[in-house]
Amino acid sequence: MIRAQSTVTVHTPPPVPGYGLAPPTPGDALAFLARAVGPDRAASEWLGACKRAGAPSAGLSVDEMMRVSERLAEQEGVVGVIGQSLVVRVRTYRLLAGNFSRAESSR
Repeated sequence: MIRAQSTVTVHTPPPVPGYGLAPPTPGDALAFLARAVGPDRAASEWLGACKRAGAPSAGLSVDEMMRVSERLAEQEGVVGVIGQSLVVRVRTYRLLAGNFSRAESSR
């Protein structure tokens, strides 16, 4: 049986300087889901969303995390709400990281 905990080590993009915001990780998503629906259903929802998004279940890029989050957001109830929250976090990270990159390149 798959559990919500992961022991996979992945490289996460660094937090946006000045904001301390990093993109959500699979571990974040599994923890949020597990608190809401329990670890077994969390793992099932996560794996299903990864499959529908055509993404691996660990070691996701920011773009893959967005696709999986969007698949979660399509679900009914609390799982969909958690997916929407993850989508907002990825979008916010992208916006702030893009603004920081543009500011750095104009110096």
